[in-house]
Amino acid sequence: MKTVVVAGAVGVIGRGVLAHYESEDVNLIAVSRRAPDFPTRAKHLAVDLLDRDSCETLLSQVPDATHLGLR
Repeated sequence: MKTVVVAGAVGVIGRGVLAHYESEDVNLIAVSRRAPDFPTRAKHLAVDLLDRDSCETLLSQVPDATHLGLR
């Protein structure tokens, strides 16, 4: 099964990417500083993409990622 990581998940484009994959048979991971304030089945990881240590620590939780959606 594919695992899609969406960086910037609460931004305009990130929301669109999440919406696109909602109906797909994929594991869906939302990455952003704030949790999504809209309905989504995505697992949220609170990550500041400008903080390298935070990224390395938290994104190591998804070693099976197959796709990356960026805002």
